[in-house]
Amino acid sequence: PTVTARLIFEPLCVEHLDELAIALLHTAVYEHIEDELPSLSNFKLSLSRALAGPPLRAVGQTWLNYLVRQAGTNVMVGRLEATVHDSLAEVAFLFNPSHWGKGYATAGLSWLHAE
Repeated sequence: PTVTARLIFEPLCVEHLDELAIALLHTAVYEHIEDELPSLSNFKLSLSRALAGPPLRAVGQTWLNYLVRQAGTNVMVGRLEATVHDSLAEVAFLFNPSHWGKGYATAGLSWLHAE
Protein backbone atom coordinates (compact mmCIF):
# COMPACT_ATOMS: atom_id res chain seq x y z
CA PRO A 1 0.00 0.00 0.00
CA THR A 2 0.94 3.64 -0.49
CA VAL A 3 0.23 5.90 2.49
CA THR A 4 -0.13 9.67 2.23
CA ALA A 5 -0.98 12.15 4.97
CA ARG A 6 -4.73 11.56 4.47
CA LEU A 7 -5.22 8.38 2.46
CA ILE A 8 -4.02 4.84 1.92
CA PHE A 9 -4.05 3.39 -1.61
CA GLU A 10 -3.72 -0.31 -2.29
CA PRO A 11 -4.36 -2.45 -5.33
CA LEU A 12 -7.97 -3.61 -5.29
CA CYS A 13 -8.37 -7.39 -5.00
CA VAL A 14 -11.24 -9.87 -4.80
CA GLU A 15 -10.86 -10.10 -1.01
CA HIS A 16 -11.92 -6.43 -0.73
CA LEU A 17 -15.25 -6.82 -2.54
CA ASP A 18 -17.48 -7.56 0.48
CA GLU A 19 -16.15 -4.57 2.40
CA LEU A 20 -16.27 -2.39 -0.71
CA ALA A 21 -19.91 -3.36 -1.29
CA ILE A 22 -20.79 -2.07 2.18
CA ALA A 23 -19.06 1.23 1.36
CA LEU A 24 -20.43 1.71 -2.15
CA LEU A 25 -23.82 0.05 -2.56
CA HIS A 26 -25.76 3.25 -1.93
CA THR A 27 -28.36 4.82 -4.20
CA ALA A 28 -26.54 8.16 -4.16
CA VAL A 29 -23.35 6.54 -5.49
CA TYR A 30 -25.13 5.01 -8.48
CA GLU A 31 -27.60 7.82 -9.17
CA HIS A 32 -25.77 8.99 -12.30
CA ILE A 33 -24.11 5.70 -13.27
CA GLU A 34 -26.90 3.15 -13.64
CA ASP A 35 -30.68 3.14 -13.72
CA GLU A 36 -30.79 1.28 -10.43
CA LEU A 37 -28.56 0.09 -7.64
CA PRO A 38 -26.82 -3.15 -8.69
CA SER A 39 -27.42 -6.30 -6.70
CA LEU A 40 -24.58 -7.51 -4.51
CA SER A 41 -23.84 -10.35 -6.93
CA ASN A 42 -23.79 -7.99 -9.95
CA PHE A 43 -21.59 -5.53 -8.04
CA LYS A 44 -19.08 -8.28 -7.27
CA LEU A 45 -19.25 -9.72 -10.79
CA SER A 46 -18.59 -6.34 -12.38
CA LEU A 47 -15.58 -5.66 -10.17
CA SER A 48 -14.26 -9.20 -10.55
CA ARG A 49 -14.28 -8.65 -14.31
CA ALA A 50 -12.50 -5.33 -13.91
CA LEU A 51 -9.85 -6.97 -11.74
CA ALA A 52 -9.27 -9.59 -14.45
CA GLY A 53 -8.10 -6.80 -16.74
CA PRO A 54 -9.06 -5.70 -20.20
CA PRO A 55 -10.45 -8.17 -22.73
CA LEU A 56 -8.09 -9.46 -25.42
CA ARG A 57 -9.67 -7.16 -28.02
CA ALA A 58 -8.61 -4.12 -25.94
CA VAL A 59 -5.04 -4.21 -27.20
CA GLY A 60 -2.79 -1.67 -25.51
CA GLN A 61 -5.10 -0.99 -22.56
CA THR A 62 -4.09 -1.22 -18.93
CA TRP A 63 -6.70 -1.20 -16.17
CA LEU A 64 -5.72 0.12 -12.74
CA ASN A 65 -7.98 -0.41 -9.72
CA TYR A 66 -7.24 0.85 -6.22
CA LEU A 67 -8.92 0.67 -2.85
CA VAL A 68 -8.86 3.93 -0.88
CA ARG A 69 -8.87 4.14 2.93
CA GLN A 70 -8.50 6.98 5.40
CA ALA A 71 -5.01 7.12 6.85
CA GLY A 72 -5.06 6.72 10.62
CA THR A 73 -8.51 5.13 10.86
CA ASN A 74 -8.21 2.59 8.00
CA VAL A 75 -11.88 3.29 7.18
CA MET A 76 -12.69 2.43 3.57
CA VAL A 77 -13.49 5.52 1.51
CA GLY A 78 -14.06 3.78 -1.85
CA ARG A 79 -12.11 3.10 -5.01
CA LEU A 80 -10.15 4.74 -7.81
CA GLU A 81 -9.78 3.36 -11.31
CA ALA A 82 -8.02 4.25 -14.52
CA THR A 83 -8.09 2.87 -18.04
CA VAL A 84 -4.79 3.73 -19.69
CA HIS A 85 -4.59 3.69 -23.49
CA ASP A 86 -3.23 5.74 -26.39
CA SER A 87 -1.21 7.98 -24.04
CA LEU A 88 -4.41 8.82 -22.13
CA ALA A 89 -5.76 7.83 -18.74
CA GLU A 90 -9.53 7.78 -18.25
CA VAL A 91 -10.04 8.00 -14.50
CA ALA A 92 -12.95 7.58 -12.13
CA PHE A 93 -13.64 7.37 -8.43
CA LEU A 94 -16.51 5.98 -6.40
CA PHE A 95 -16.58 6.98 -2.75
CA ASN A 96 -19.01 6.36 0.06
CA PRO A 97 -21.34 9.38 0.38
CA SER A 98 -20.19 10.01 3.97
CA HIS A 99 -16.77 10.90 2.53
CA TRP A 100 -17.97 13.33 -0.15
CA GLY A 101 -16.90 16.96 0.07
CA LYS A 102 -13.74 16.29 2.07
CA GLY A 103 -11.20 16.60 -0.72
CA TYR A 104 -10.54 12.86 -0.97
CA ALA A 105 -11.33 12.73 -4.70
CA THR A 106 -8.89 15.56 -5.39
CA ALA A 107 -6.21 13.89 -3.26
CA GLY A 108 -6.88 10.50 -4.84
CA LEU A 109 -6.80 11.75 -8.41
CA SER A 110 -3.62 13.71 -7.70
CA TRP A 111 -2.01 10.57 -6.33
CA LEU A 112 -3.23 8.51 -9.30
CA HIS A 113 -1.85 11.10 -11.73
CA ALA A 114 1.58 10.86 -10.09
CA GLU A 115 1.34 7.07 -10.05
